[in-house]
Amino acid sequence: MNGDRRKKLKEDYKNRMPEMGIVSFRSRHSNDVFVGISRDTQSVYNSNLFKLKMGNHSNKKMLELWNEYGDDAFDYKLEVKLKYDNPQDDQTRDLEDLLELYLEENPDVLKIDNR
Repeated sequence: MNGDRRKKLKEDYKNRMPEMGIVSFRSRHSNDVFVGISRDTQSVYNSNLFKLKMGNHSNKKMLELWNEYGDDAFDYKLEVKLKYDNPQDDQTRDLEDLLELYLEENPDVLKIDNR
């Protein structure tokens, strides 16, 4: 790969706008809902899936449900999408505020740490 192509790919990656927001994992068996913020919805899904499969997830209740019911135990969903303009800006505070509002409106859901 030549230098110009490599430079363009790096620039494109730096300027991409991944989907951000609040994601949920809903247990199909207990109807428990686990939510967290995401700076990249696909990577958060993959990360949680990996941790569950390895038996090393930080949310013990989620891990118990996974161990009891297996691979098809959860539905994954983007609950609220964060709109933003600049991919270079840190969206952490906006995501945390969005999650706080979501939890106030949905007191029965459980928070997961998925950063």
